[in-house]
Amino acid sequence: NPDRHVGDIATIDYSQMELRVLAAISGETHMLQAFTDGEDIHALTQRRVGLPSRTKAKNFNFGVSFGAQAPTLSETAGIPMTEAKAFLDAYWEAYPKYKQYVDSLVVQVEADGGCRNWAGRWRTIPKATNRNEKNRNMRLAMNTPIQGGALDVAKQACVDLLPLLRLGEEVDIHPFEFLHDEVGFERGKDCPDDLTWQVFLDQAVEIMEAANPFMDVDLPVTLSIASSWGDCK
Repeated sequence: NPDRHVGDIATIDYSQMELRVLAAISGETHMLQAFTDGEDIHALTQRRVGLPSRTKAKNFNFGVSFGAQAPTLSETAGIPMTEAKAFLDAYWEAYPKYKQYVDSLVVQVEADGGCRNWAGRWRTIPKATNRNEKNRNMRLAMNTPIQGGALDVAKQACVDLLPLLRLGEEVDIHPFEFLHDEVGFERGKDCPDDLTWQVFLDQAVEIMEAANPFMDVDLPVTLSIASSWGDCK
């Protein structure tokens, strides 16, 4: 749009939500403390696990939360399989409460045939009859409360945003996307002024950060304002 100027597009997205959900539901002390102190969670994992770089630690943090095992971690982190296995063992030693949570979750899934996330959303997981199915079940058991839990936080935030969105329509401010844990807004030419736009965004930030079902960890968001969605990245 040739009439668009800097600041017509804004995105608000949650910061490392899956890892924060992981820390909250597992009670992993080291992760919770890192988030409380504002420490870089990937740098923490690099140090505690002994990984060679922050990038590889990030691969492990998110990979493990997705239920990835050594073969996948080897591929995503670009390290040999033997190293991936050793680092995965070190990862569980570094985060013992997370490991305890995962072990108990796998047992519970085997007994109940599925699991729930914090919002009560149920996922059926068929009983495993071989090693491949057991690995699949471990991935699903780890993934459902974390990924599913993060998604339900974002869904709750969107529900909580509805009254503000109705007010936004009156001043030509509109949502244009809801992608994973990010919401995008656009202001039209009839938006009265920059102050109206900024007040709307500040309120949206407040609402999204308040849509937090957990007591032990904050769920902060990042606000980006630019002339295009791509520039917000």
